[in-house]
This record gives sequence, C-alpha cells and structure tokens, in this order.
Amino acid sequence: MELQKNALQYQRKVALETVYREESADCIVPDSQPDIARILDVSAIAFIRDREADHDEVKLRCSIRAVVLYAAEDSEKIYAIEVPIAYTHATQIRGVEPRDELICDASVVTADARILNPRKVSVRVNTAYSICAYRQGSEDIAFAAAEEGCCVKTERKTLSYTTAVAVKNFTLVEDIDLEAAMPSAERVYCASFDLVAQDAKILAGRVTVRAQANVKALYQSVDGALCTLERSFDFTQSADIPAGEDENTANVSFYLRSFELDCAVDMSGESRYLSLSAGITMNVEAIESREFEIIQDLYGLKRELSFTCRELDLMPPGESCTISRHFSETMDTGETVACVLYCRLCPDFSFEKTGEEEIGTGITAYLVYKAEDGQLYGISKRLMLRFPVSDADLASARLSTDETTAMPSGGGLTVEFDAALSCRTIPSGKISVVESAQWGEEYPQDPRGLSAVLTRITAEESVWEIARRYHTTSEAIEAVNQGIDIKAGGNPLILIPL
Repeated sequence: MELQKNALQYQRKVALETVYREESADCIVPDSQPDIARILDVSAIAFIRDREADHDEVKLRCSIRAVVLYAAEDSEKIYAIEVPIAYTHATQIRGVEPRDELICDASVVTADARILNPRKVSVRVNTAYSICAYRQGSEDIAFAAAEEGCCVKTERKTLSYTTAVAVKNFTLVEDIDLEAAMPSAERVYCASFDLVAQDAKILAGRVTVRAQANVKALYQSVDGALCTLERSFDFTQSADIPAGEDENTANVSFYLRSFELDCAVDMSGESRYLSLSAGITMNVEAIESREFEIIQDLYGLKRELSFTCRELDLMPPGESCTISRHFSETMDTGETVACVLYCRLCPDFSFEKTGEEEIGTGITAYLVYKAEDGQLYGISKRLMLRFPVSDADLASARLSTDETTAMPSGGGLTVEFDAALSCRTIPSGKISVVESAQWGEEYPQDPRGLSAVLTRITAEESVWEIARRYHTTSEAIEAVNQGIDIKAGGNPLILIPL
C-alpha cells in the first residue's frame, strides 16, 4: 500500500553533551611584586581556540586565563598574578562523525587558589563545555493514502526543527572611554566579558545579528585607588547561512577565542580609555516552525489493514518564558567591614530539577572589602537559586543577573541582586507517525446479510470510532442520520449503513 509523504530536510541533532574539566597550575610571584599574605579573589575566562569532530570523538583546543588578586602584609594595595593554562580536551561522544557541524560553548564554573609559599600560588579552575553536533538529515511524514477503500484520520501539528547551522569567527575591537568622574587607569587587574544576542533576522540566505557586549573591569588608578568599570555597547554581525525561503527564527550564541583589555594612553598622556580586542565565534541555528498534516489512524473498508508507527525526533516548539526573582544573602566575616571594594557574581553552567515544579542552579558571589583595621580581605560563597517553573527544557535554560549591590550588614556583608531564568517549555507527549501500511485478508461477510444496523452509541464514542468498528465511513454515517447531532452525546439511536 502506498502512503503519500512530505519529505523534510533538516539539520538533525546527533549529540548533545556537557563536559566538565578541572585544570590546575602553579605560578611564581614576579620579582617586582611583594610576597603573598592573603588571596583576595580568583577570576578566570575560558577560551575555545579550535574545535574538531572525529569518529566518536570531539577535540577542543582550549585555554584558560586566571587572575589571582592578593594582598601583601601591611599594604592597602592589591596585586595581581596572571596564570595562563593551555590544553587540548578530547571527549568520546558516540555517533559523532567528521562531517558534523559543532556548536560549542565554554564557561568557568569555579576558580580558586591556595598559597604554597609566600612566593608561589596554586590555581585550580573548573570549566564546562557544551558540545552539540548537527548532521544533515531527512524525515518522511505520511499525510494521506493513495489507494481507495482506505479511511484516513489526520491531524495538523506544528513541528519545530533546525534547517541550517552557521559558524563565523570575527574580531571585536572597541575603545571604552572612562567617564569624566572616573580616575585615569594605570593597570587593569581583571575583567569579564560576555555577549548577548538581542535580535537576529534571516533573509535571502544571510543572518544579521544585533548583539550587546558587556564589560566589567577592575583597574588601578594612577593614584593607586581601586576602581570598577561596567560598560555595555552594541554591535552587529552577519553571516551566510543556507536556510530555506520560509520564515526562520535564529538561535545565536557566542564563545571567546581570545580577549584583551589594556590601558591606552591618549594625546594628553593619560589613560582615559581602555582598549578592548576580542576574538569571538558566533554560532547560529536557523529554526523553522511549520504545520504538517500527519496521519493519526487508518483502516480498510473491505479488507484488513495493518500499519507500523514510529516516534518523530521533531517536536512542537515550546513556549519561551522568563522568571525574575530578587535574592539577598548575608555572609559572615571574621573582621568588621568598613567598605566593599567590589563584588562579582559567577553563575553555574548547569541546571537541575529540584522539585516537580522547580528548577535550581547555583551562583558564586566573590567580594573584596576593606576591614576597619585597614587591611584588605576577600570572601566568596556559593548560593543556591530556585525558580518556580515546570516542564522546562534544561538545555535551553540561561541565567542572567542585574543590579548587584553589596554592603556591610551586622558585622558581615549582605549581597542583593536580581536574577532572571530564561528557558523554553517542553511540549507534552511524543508525536507518532505512520511509517508503512499493508493490506491483509478480506473481512468475512456478515451472515445476516444486513445492509444497515440500528444501534445506540455512547457519548464517549466518536463518529470515527463507530465507522471503524462497522467498516464504513464517517461520511456515510452522517449522511443517513441527518437531523441527529451524533457528536452532542446523550446516547442517540443511529443507523449504521453496511
């Protein structure tokens, strides 16, 4: 028996893995800097410099740049040690082939350090890498039967799938001016850099992305003061993508290949701006949502009909949702806090179900403060965040923070911030499609020789189910029972033509 099918070409997701790796390194204090008394903070940035798919394996060439901030004895000045770590990470992922397109992301989960001796420090960094592999695939979706004597029940379903994938490398260069009230910079201690896609449009095989870059930096002024800078700026990038002519949406993500933020001297001889240079990889997934007529059931009028089904990997598009919450946490310190010099938040990379209708993740708060004794100290604490949301796709979850404040409170420190969880809901149930059908034996003839049957039906039965039971059609039943609302319920007495 021949089924009429729609052929769908798309990018099939063959692998999705999150890999965690820990790297450590020892570093000597430069001769120009004093001995270490206390470690104040450790920050790190993870880079993916190259990626390669092989048979059942993915190789990532990665590097980490960690910065250790420390205080010396009897000094109110902060010192920094930069610790570079480079390595190649190979992970076994079954089903990956060299022809697959890789979409990757990197994140630092935790970073810490310990003092080996006053002139040597050991740094440990935990990183997470998200690896997604796409391959050209196809689906045949049956929507009708080409032969007579067969009744087909169909349903319209909206399916969402990736039509194309694009990866583009580019370099972002920007001069970040210091505001008039901010002192001139002498040295950048550490910085963080993230990029967020705000809008993406695909037209005529090309995607145009409008995004925002967010820079946070800790620097030392020319008079030795510790200053923080937070700045955002917009940029636009475009890339070729072999998406179809139908309307597409785009999922865009970024990861860093390199990052530099240095003091730059202007014509006055002062450093009134910071020069930024970042090597960036932009990942684009073109997503299309389209309605399909899909066979749900079928039967033969004169002969038995058997069919086989399978479940589609494609799913209806989930609804996007964002949940915002305000968090407050108090940290105990061994010293009376005079003032907070700076605070930063490092969110976890992973999310988990902590209840039937709750998603949990973590975020680590790092603070550097000055105590009433005039000494500098650092403190960190991992906080658990929970958001009330059910049926969420954890792979799509993203955490963002805003409006962070830290202040002395009751002899300790209180951190307050707003956090927003963005994700997509998971559609309930799998979609089953008919793969093949074949005729069987003829139905045995009714020995009574009846041409019609009078029967009373229940409210739970549909016209389709009644027609299938008696090997007739829904149209034939409705035609001979005009004036009776079969679908209204109430157990009506109806005539079934045979």
